[in-house]
Amino acid sequence: ELRKAISMSINRDLINKVAMYNYTESAHQTALSGAFSKFRVSDDLIKENWVDYLPKEAQKKIQDLGYLRNKSGYWLDSNGNEIFITIGIVSGWADWIRAGQIISKNLNDIGIRTRVKTQDFGAWFNDLQTGSFISAIAWAESGATPYPMYEGLMASKGIKPVGENSGTNWHRFGIDEVDSLVSRFERTSLEDEKEDILFRMQQLFIEN
Repeated sequence: ELRKAISMSINRDLINKVAMYNYTESAHQTALSGAFSKFRVSDDLIKENWVDYLPKEAQKKIQDLGYLRNKSGYWLDSNGNEIFITIGIVSGWADWIRAGQIISKNLNDIGIRTRVKTQDFGAWFNDLQTGSFISAIAWAESGATPYPMYEGLMASKGIKPVGENSGTNWHRFGIDEVDSLVSRFERTSLEDEKEDILFRMQQLFIEN
């Protein structure tokens, strides 16, 4: 739920306008871009909204989770320390840096201390692969369908211990049900079943 609150504090329309010069579109709840819109679950089946810019609602969600602020207005973790997020970005990747600066300001505005951390590509990629990061701007797996992306983001079989190189799932997050969906997807040749599996993966992505 804290991740959802963080997401609700990000002004994606501003990122698209300022960082990307409107050559893309703001993120969809399913994480599927316009090229994959035909695979999206119907909007009326999406019961949560954490991609719209809702900073007041984000702060209420954080408060409802039991977090407290210090005198400077920043949220504290369970040990009484300020929650502090660094956003890893490759040096010189100007559009990503502009996006990171907007995200950093958005989070600071709601009381989460945040800064952009620029790195050379090698150091940045090593941090991703070894899980040595708090947050980062990066990419997801690609393919002819959204299946590789969801597998890379949520399948527990790709999880490696922090410090060990991982080709996917850099954030080390897995859902057991996704593993079974992956297995079913790889075995079936039925398009209707593949569609059902992708819809369920989207639901799990939205919920988690």
